[in-house]
Amino acid sequence: MQMTLGVGMRLGQTGTGLHALNSLPAAEIFADGWQALQSDTSDYSNALEPQGLLVSRPGFDRFAMPTVVETTVYLTGRVRQPYPDQSNFTDNSVACSEFVYAGDSIKGASNHSMRPAPQPIAMWLNHDRERVVSAAHELRIAVAHAHARDGQPVAAVKFIVKDAVGNEVTQLATTQSSLKFEASGLHIPHFAATVDLSSLAQGGLLTVDAAIYPWVGDAFTLSTGTHPYPSPNLTTLRLLNDTNGGYGTFYALVNSATGDDATGQAATARADAATSPFATILAAAGAIKT
Repeated sequence: MQMTLGVGMRLGQTGTGLHALNSLPAAEIFADGWQALQSDTSDYSNALEPQGLLVSRPGFDRFAMPTVVETTVYLTGRVRQPYPDQSNFTDNSVACSEFVYAGDSIKGASNHSMRPAPQPIAMWLNHDRERVVSAAHELRIAVAHAHARDGQPVAAVKFIVKDAVGNEVTQLATTQSSLKFEASGLHIPHFAATVDLSSLAQGGLLTVDAAIYPWVGDAFTLSTGTHPYPSPNLTTLRLLNDTNGGYGTFYALVNSATGDDATGQAATARADAATSPFATILAAAGAIKT
């Protein structure tokens, strides 16, 4: 009886029954990133001696420092010709078990891949244009990436907050937090940081940016890699920095039965506003603005 060894038995094994990595290396990786030129055109998907390529990939560690990640990409099988010749194999092309990226280096092979490493996918868990009344403000962003490891989608996220005159504060988040939504009972893993805004200009809009550091690939900054602000898609955020209370809080109540737009009053205390309600929302909103 013939036995085909699984991928789990390939890792780290050499000698009888298995070749060491790159014992018969591919000559080059094609531009598409998933085909390799190989002089030995065995059917690698059924071979007892599968061939693997040792791939070194640039990425980041938990401290957002550049590093190199090593992984094994296997040669899985011959590539067939396009239809209508799909019953015939190509002369010397074999498929890789995963994509090889343009920035990767491979022991024993030339990498001609033009495929970039995937970018992270992210979503803010903060509202745009929040009014900040405390110097310590928590920012949250959820992230996904193709090359997760160590229980996290990416290595780290750096939050960046700037004011209009060039001041900037940053905070690096290296581990994920979890946020529970009571209505659904669901938890959202995300990166969070409490940023000190006390050194930024008061009374103006702040720009909130984020730099995402994947385990594999280039750093991804929202302000340069996403849609221009404002956008319904992923982009930077704005905060109103009212930590000194310059704008204040005002209430105006509306009661269509007993309110009067001529005598209604906006007040800093809800109880005071309740004594002089407005008849319409338009008048109440105008009083608050005034």
